[in-house]
Amino acid sequence: MCKSRGDALATEPKPRPSDHISRSRSQPSTTLNSSSSAAAAAAATTSSSSSSSRATASSSSSSRTSLASVRASLPETPIIYQFREISTATNGFLSPRLSSSSSSWRCSLRGRDVVVVQRRFLSGDPSSLPTRLSALSRAHHSAIIPLLGASFVTPHLYLVYEYAPGASLSLLLRNPRNPSFTPLSSWSSRVQIAADVAQGLDYIHQHSPASLNGAAPVHNRIKSSSIIISDSDLRARICQFGAAALSGEVIAGGWISPSSDVFAFGVVLLELLSGKEALKYNLPKETEDEERSGRVRRWMDMRLRDSFPVASAEKLIRVALRCVVEEAKARPGMEWVAGKISKVLLESKEWEKRFQMPTNISVSLAPR
Repeated sequence: MCKSRGDALATEPKPRPSDHISRSRSQPSTTLNSSSSAAAAAAATTSSSSSSSRATASSSSSSRTSLASVRASLPETPIIYQFREISTATNGFLSPRLSSSSSSWRCSLRGRDVVVVQRRFLSGDPSSLPTRLSALSRAHHSAIIPLLGASFVTPHLYLVYEYAPGASLSLLLRNPRNPSFTPLSSWSSRVQIAADVAQGLDYIHQHSPASLNGAAPVHNRIKSSSIIISDSDLRARICQFGAAALSGEVIAGGWISPSSDVFAFGVVLLELLSGKEALKYNLPKETEDEERSGRVRRWMDMRLRDSFPVASAEKLIRVALRCVVEEAKARPGMEWVAGKISKVLLESKEWEKRFQMPTNISVSLAPR
């Protein structure tokens, strides 16, 4: 996923002895005796070995030089920003906020387009913040917006994230200016978003460091408004990863745990399927196949225009309902959830191929 940050230094290879010269010098004449031939061969071997050693040493030196140049080209990560930098970039926090209900600002810091998020520091040892910040900033996943750095000024923590162009999932599903329209009008786009978020959460639970208090790694703010959908390809990215751990929201033994994220994801998945705010829904009995199919279609977002495989939709509904069960211990892990959704995504792509309209034919609407 990471892009190359620089080209390695090019080194000119050492010239090697010409093959025909080596052969002419080492090949014995018909008038030479066997001892002369052996001496010539030994001399050629010694020369070749010396040349090889010099080439190896030159290659090792070049590799070290190239590696050093690559390291030097990498930016410092994470960045501990001075508070005055953040204050200046946000015009003393008077710049327009990203939304009326959030404490976040888009600005430019050290030449980068970023988002600054303000959080109250609730608990934990402030002296451990640089260590925790360093660990969290090393988390890299295509579905997670990177944490670049932070600044701590009592009682607030200012987290700096890479800016991701796009709009929130909640806005794309429920735009108050045009409720009847959504750019997420295809079934595959919604399943892809569900898969992106599920895989990002699974990465957080399985591979990210624990919180300041030693609790399990969680996100703790998963909701449709904290998921950004890119303008270019409608792929999903999770916002503000690491904020809960750094601000001290997550405490070992507390009520916030990975199963909390699972519940929140189930709510988001139900929103993706219905297009509406979170709601409760019970599937019909297994024997009522035809009635169940009709109820599923009526419950799904009408803006999908009834163009989706009912069996796949049912599978996702069942996954969502398992995620939102009341008993936390009965909820599945995100690894299981991500696996189920990935399978549905593959099925949906195959379904889309079978029912896709041909693009290489022309249709005339004129009277015949």
